[in-house]
Order: sequence, then structure tokens, then C-alpha cells
Amino acid sequence: LAGADEDDLGHGRIGRGPLLLLTVRASPTLHGAPLTPRLVRAIALLLAPLGAGCAQDLCEPPAGSQETLFVRPDAGEASDARRFARIQDALDATTGEILTTVCVGPGVYREELVVGPNVVLLGAGRDLVQLRPPQANRGVEPATVDRTLLRILPSEAGPVLVRNLDLSGAALCAEALGPGLTTLEDIRLNGCALGLRASGGALELRRVALKNNSVQGLLLQNLDRAELLDVELVENGSGRGIDLGGGAPSPTLGG
Repeated sequence: LAGADEDDLGHGRIGRGPLLLLTVRASPTLHGAPLTPRLVRAIALLLAPLGAGCAQDLCEPPAGSQETLFVRPDAGEASDARRFARIQDALDATTGEILTTVCVGPGVYREELVVGPNVVLLGAGRDLVQLRPPQANRGVEPATVDRTLLRILPSEAGPVLVRNLDLSGAALCAEALGPGLTTLEDIRLNGCALGLRASGGALELRRVALKNNSVQGLLLQNLDRAELLDVELVENGSGRGIDLGGGAPSPTLGG
């Protein structure tokens, strides 16, 4: 593998540990043939199990993080109290009193998540960590599934950061509720009825893609502050990309 453009990889990392190294070049090729985004994603998924074995190397907790938990689909009944097979189990193990990082290895996770304050949720890569509705809802139209894939509940004492996830296939991809700060980075919200709803507190979006959501892309209500940087809205409902309601301030736009 000669390399891949960062956009082809969805702003995610395949790996940086000793088992897997991805070299970035301006014009990636494989044995002289150009690498298309689809081929790059296929190679990334094929090599993902190698990178998953280096979960600790893949994860870079931010400054101030006092505890790190790891999630891998094959974790099973591991005796290590810091390792989990389900994302929500790891989130439930956080206390909200100290800043805790939850590192998620590559895989498709059929869960509905609730993230409390003082949590950093880090995926191995936007194309590598996919959040989908539980198995029972497969094949049902997103607008008819009364499900929220990711519910974020920050507080004034504890913010929430979520990075490197792909969410699809529910009534609501994600919502942020509460008086604190929610930050989403390198996130794809697609194929839901509503991409993202945020109410109360402050919201920061960086490199977030909201695509093909059947009703609306982004709904902001009663926010103290909203900052949007490199946010992509494509084919969401009947042209309604962003709605501001309930006294929400005009968002700061960038990128």
C-alpha cells in the first residue's frame, strides 16, 4: 500500500502501532494503479483487524484525561476491567467525576449510546467505526424507527467530545442535550431521518458530514453558542440543511 489521501480515509487513522503503518502521499497508487476512495476503504477494512490488536497505540487521549477504557468487538469476557466488547458497557463504567477516554476499535456496533459528562469517545477512524441500530431494526425505514443512535448529555462541570464515528439508519443519528459543551469532530451522520439535534449549552462541530438524512440535516435550539467548522450538508430532506429555533444564536461558521 503506497498511501492514501486523508479525505479517502474519512479523516481517520488506520493505525500507528508496530503492526500497521500507513504512508500518506499526494497521489496514492497500488502497484502503479490509482487508488480510488472505494478501494482505499476496502483495504482499510481488510487491514482493520491488525490495527485492532494495537488499540492502546491507536488511541491518543487528550491532555487532562485521567482514565482510558478500550472497546473491541472480540473483547469477550476479558478479565481486564478496562476492556469491553460493547461501547455502552464502557460508557457505563465512567463516573462523570474525572475525564475518561473511551477508545473504540474497528467494527460495526449495533447499539444506542448515551454519553455522560466528562467523557471523550474516540473511534479508530470514521470509516472503521460504524454505529447502527440494533439488529431487530435492520431493513426498516429510518423515519419509522423511533431510535436515537447517540445521545450526548454534557453538564456545566463536564464536557463531551466525540470523534471518528460513522452513524446511520435511525430516526435520529445524534442529539446533544444539556447545559455543557458538546464537541463533534470527524463524524459522519447519514441516512437517518434527522442528522443532529442540539438543544441547550454550547456546540462545536469540526469536519462533520451530514448527508442523505430524509427530513433534515441539523436542528439547533436554545443554544448558548454554536461553532461550525468544515461542516458538510448534502441532500438532507427538502433542502433544509440547518434550522435555528427557540432563540438559538447564529452559529459561527468556518472552513
